[in-house]
Amino acid sequence: MKPIKSKDGTVEFLWNVEPHVKLPFIAAEEDTGPIVKELVANEEAEKNIIAYREYLSGQELALCFEKATGLKAKSVNLPRGSFSVPLPDELKAFGEFGYESWEDLSIIHPQDLKSPPSLDTVENYFKKQDLSMIFRT
Repeated sequence: MKPIKSKDGTVEFLWNVEPHVKLPFIAAEEDTGPIVKELVANEEAEKNIIAYREYLSGQELALCFEKATGLKAKSVNLPRGSFSVPLPDELKAFGEFGYESWEDLSIIHPQDLKSPPSLDTVENYFKKQDLSMIFRT
């Protein structure tokens, strides 16, 4: 999800799920290696992991961005059907059931690993980004 800058300079994160719904955020280039290493080295077979550094709502994501960059940011909840990328039907249940809407005991989270990797925050990830690349047209 790429944020956009409004005419007044506010950075907007566009969502198509209810504002309270939290989604997993990962910096794949930084987090995947340590998570997979621990999963393979220290966990029994048949475990599945939801790899992420933080679960955040749109509002929390915007706040992380604001703290990291000093730019005013907000989450914008778009009406269903108006998002530029169509969402699969499964995602329509996020508001009612959350991201994990199934009972699968094989699913674990990074903090559930026997030796959880130390992952950075989304805020710190934003601090490392080149904003000129994010907002170039």
